[in-house]
Amino acid sequence: MGRPRRSRPDLPQRVYSRCGRLYYVDVPGKWHALCADDGNRSALFEALAKLHAAPQRSAMEDLLDRWERDVLPRKSERTGQAYGRQLRILRCMLVQFTHPKQITPPIVAQILDGYGAPVMANRLVALLSTIMTSAVRWGLAPSNPCLGVSRNKERPAGVLVTDEQFTRVAKRASREVADAMWLAYRTGQRQGDLLSLRWTQIDWDAGRIYWRQSKTGTELHQVMSAELRTLLQELRARPVIGMTVLLTSRGKPWTSSGFQTAWRRLRAGFPFRAIRPKSGSDHQTGEHLGHKNPRTLERFYRLKPKEVDSL
Repeated sequence: MGRPRRSRPDLPQRVYSRCGRLYYVDVPGKWHALCADDGNRSALFEALAKLHAAPQRSAMEDLLDRWERDVLPRKSERTGQAYGRQLRILRCMLVQFTHPKQITPPIVAQILDGYGAPVMANRLVALLSTIMTSAVRWGLAPSNPCLGVSRNKERPAGVLVTDEQFTRVAKRASREVADAMWLAYRTGQRQGDLLSLRWTQIDWDAGRIYWRQSKTGTELHQVMSAELRTLLQELRARPVIGMTVLLTSRGKPWTSSGFQTAWRRLRAGFPFRAIRPKSGSDHQTGEHLGHKNPRTLERFYRLKPKEVDSL
């Protein structure tokens, strides 16, 4: 039983008056509006009855909401959009669970086996693993149930753009899109990092570009080849120069959606992201892509068949 009220003893427990209205304050400290503070007792008790009759949100819903509010905005634009779509699917799949502790390895296995598309099932479990890692950190779960559960097998995309394909598309592309293509090929970086590349990241005297990859946070000091330096010098000699290296035909920085629209209109026959594996395959080692895991590099970004000697 709480201590006696010092003011407004006529009000029920946890009901307070603020700015001419009455509010109910729950245990976590959230204020719920009830009605006007005009002395109408029937309206007050009716509002309290409706409040307590409303279904209470589960701990699982609170976890998903907290992750979406606090963690998702820190992701890059494209990753955030993909996670947002996957999170909506996860909400539907996890609606039967009221607490993160109910998510166990067999439940994770059911998601992997029961979802129609095996690759998308892997993505959903990868996102669930990220969320459950946050749940462990916030004290909502004892461990991450996704760890140790083997994922569905995936085949690498295997889209290796040939030199002839690349050159043909670059010739018929607009100058601005062709610039992005050649910069992607020479540097091997992702679309988001290319579009946000600033001139201040380039050290002409040292012959280096300083990258901080938005997806992984990896820092790269990329030595400029003669071809890359020539490309950047040509871009710097253009009539319109902005803070970013790549600009639209109007001299404005690209947005991710705007560039994707321009790429779709080009109808290249391959996605822009396929330029990164081409760069990794044509490079001597592929280290300029910034992948720390050599298995990932070899499986997804080194797509050329190996040349072997005969006996």
